[in-house]
Amino acid sequence: MNEDKVDNIKHGLVAACLGDPGKLTYKKARRGDAEIDKAVIHVLKHSKEDFGITEFSPYGYDERQYCSPGFNLPAGSLKRTPNGRFPQYHTSTDNLNFIQT
Repeated sequence: MNEDKVDNIKHGLVAACLGDPGKLTYKKARRGDAEIDKAVIHVLKHSKEDFGITEFSPYGYDERQYCSPGFNLPAGSLKRTPNGRFPQYHTSTDNLNFIQT
């Protein structure tokens, strides 16, 4: 319904799975060299915290829809432990005690 507005989107960032104690992990946008990639990586490098960078893959959260071939918007994803890499992910053991502040 809003195809005429897609060109107005410069970049996007999906934030998910940020409450666990894992290191920050940034998943690049599909293009791999988007402004959002450069900005987030710059901030992470200067944060003095441990972090990880992963290339785009079509699995994950909303970034996969934003980066789909029909749109290919420059949207990356910032999380701590990546989805599916901790035992509580999408299970009945997922609870608020897992979240760190």
